[in-house]
Amino acid sequence: MKYEDRLILFLDFLGFKNYITSHKESDIIELYKSISNIFAINEEYWEVFRSKKVSQFSDCLTISYNIKKDPEAVSLMIESVQRTHIELIRNQVLVRGAIKIGQLYHGGFKLRDEKKSKYNIIFGDAIVKAYEVESTTAIY
Repeated sequence: MKYEDRLILFLDFLGFKNYITSHKESDIIELYKSISNIFAINEEYWEVFRSKKVSQFSDCLTISYNIKKDPEAVSLMIESVQRTHIELIRNQVLVRGAIKIGQLYHGGFKLRDEKKSKYNIIFGDAIVKAYEVESTTAIY
């Protein structure tokens, strides 16, 4: 595990608690499918998105790119914001967020006896700064 210079998008789903409590299970499943689409990386574009990492927990979503491995990180992030927004708007979910550059670990880890990493973690100065901007400065 080591920090990388990454461009990070931190999104907060606005009204998520209300969405979960007021929508039918089928609507929530559709939202889950939309979030799954955000995670998907088409294999033919793997070289373009080679450093893209996505994490989601409750009403928060993060997408990050390694700015040294992906010189086009800013344009890739703009495209990610657009696609993410479209996927969530289809399900009537609005978002507020922030984009920052900084030190970040965004990746997986495995337990001693596991062959593949299946646990996704994210931490570092970049996510703290993005969260602070999203929660204190971003206007919706």
